[in-house]
Amino acid sequence: MTFVMWNNSISVNVRKIDEQHQKLISLLNQIYDAMSIGQGKIILDNILKELVDYTEYHFSTEESYMTQFDYPEYTVHKSEHDFFKNKISDYMRTRTIKMDLISELLDFLKNWLINHIKKSDKKYSAFFNEHGLV
Repeated sequence: MTFVMWNNSISVNVRKIDEQHQKLISLLNQIYDAMSIGQGKIILDNILKELVDYTEYHFSTEESYMTQFDYPEYTVHKSEHDFFKNKISDYMRTRTIKMDLISELLDFLKNWLINHIKKSDKKYSAFFNEHGLV
C-alpha cells in the first residue's frame, strides 16, 4: 500500500521541482513500507539521512529560483523551509526513536509536505512559469 500518492493536484507545473517532490514522496513511502514489514527502525536512520540531504537539495533549488527571479514571498517561504529543517533535526537528534515516534514523524512529514506544496509552492507556480520555468 502506498502511503503518499503523487497526483496532478500537487504538481507545481515546473518539471524539475515536481520531480524533486516525487523523490521526497518516494522517500516517505520507503519509510512507510519499512515500518509495514517491521523494518522501520533498521532502515530509519539511512532513509532519514537521505531525506534530510535531499530536502536540503530541493529547498536550495526552490530558493535559488526565488532569489534569481526576485520572488516576492521568498522570506515567508524560506521560513517554512527552515521550520521543516529544524523539526527534522529535532527528530534526528532523538536516536532512540520508538515505533510510535516513527508513525508521528511520518504523519508530520506527509502533512507538512502535502500542505506546503498545495498552499505555499502552488503560489510560486505561475510566477516561475512566467519567468520561463516549466
